[in-house]
Amino acid sequence: MASIEYEVFVAHSNENGRVIRERWRVDGKLCRYGGLPAVLYIDEFTGVVTLEEYYRNGQLHRNDGPAQIKRDAQTGEVLEQRNFMSGLEVSKAPRATPKEP
Repeated sequence: MASIEYEVFVAHSNENGRVIRERWRVDGKLCRYGGLPAVLYIDEFTGVVTLEEYYRNGQLHRNDGPAQIKRDAQTGEVLEQRNFMSGLEVSKAPRATPKEP
């Protein structure tokens, strides 16, 4: 069985020690499983996540919503949402597939 290499980069603010960046990689490519974002940028003072990106195997990808979300650092209001599937931008967010009972 082949081994999988996971790598997580976390940057902290010099000002207050808060986490301000996260990048998750699997086998050297941006990727995170479990429906969680692979890239996070967090405002060091407000704690608001200003950029959230979902990757699968190095490509922007999300099955159940936008793969890129940008927010205002002060209010947390969503400024922009972009939808991607396998690295290609699509016009509408994919719909979540209903789970079988």
